[in-house]
Amino acid sequence: MFGPGIAEVAIVLVPIAITLVILSRLRSTGTSVSDTCPLCGKSESMDKARMLYEILICKRCFFSLANRRQLAFVIDFSLLCLLFLSFVTLVGGARTTDEANTWFCAFLLVFFLKDGFGGYSPGKALLRLRVINEITGKSIGFRRSFQRNLPLIIPFMPLVVAIQLHKGHRTGDKWAASKVIWKRYASHPIFLAKSNPEYKTTPAEVEMQAKDALSRAFKLEARGLFEDALTAYRTIAGSFPQTLAATDARKCIDDLEKRMKG
Repeated sequence: MFGPGIAEVAIVLVPIAITLVILSRLRSTGTSVSDTCPLCGKSESMDKARMLYEILICKRCFFSLANRRQLAFVIDFSLLCLLFLSFVTLVGGARTTDEANTWFCAFLLVFFLKDGFGGYSPGKALLRLRVINEITGKSIGFRRSFQRNLPLIIPFMPLVVAIQLHKGHRTGDKWAASKVIWKRYASHPIFLAKSNPEYKTTPAEVEMQAKDALSRAFKLEARGLFEDALTAYRTIAGSFPQTLAATDARKCIDDLEKRMKG
């Protein structure tokens, strides 16, 4: 049969990535907050709230979405491997290791394009997830799907992505201007596109949104999550530049950076 190839290496990386994700969940998240979750509206799991797309949500919703994304990836990758192995063993599409690797590269290209079917891959469709253009809100096509998934070809990048996806964006999303949304809460501001009409608010509403975001950033800093707090402050300064909250956020950035260096 064939010697070790791309398929075998990739199959080994998936369980390692899942193991690292499980281990990362064991870290304590600090002191509690009393707000209700902006997604489910419950407060029971907000004692260990986590950041998703720069917004604090409850632990239950956070891990529910993360589990869906992980399972969707496993489904997609398993289907790819099944399709590849069926082709090689049943159809006889490859007789040497080089041929097998060549065919696997072809199937890997299909994997890179998997999110281009209206924003769905087989796994995402089953788990009710969708990939959208975060600027327009429309489903991504094959070009952006290729851009989004191409970094996975870098050695050990699947391990990095497995950890990154918990916060929403992962390597490849910025390049493709994409984000994964949970269809159950597709109309929630967390998952809306930047061009959504709901973002065209009055100055008073913008100021209120900025204050709410600043309050969440304060809580992150109080819990000792300084990196997350810095990210939140910078988001406020960039998203609401003309507000009083943005002025306060810029001061907080300077103070927190000095504390972290000091």
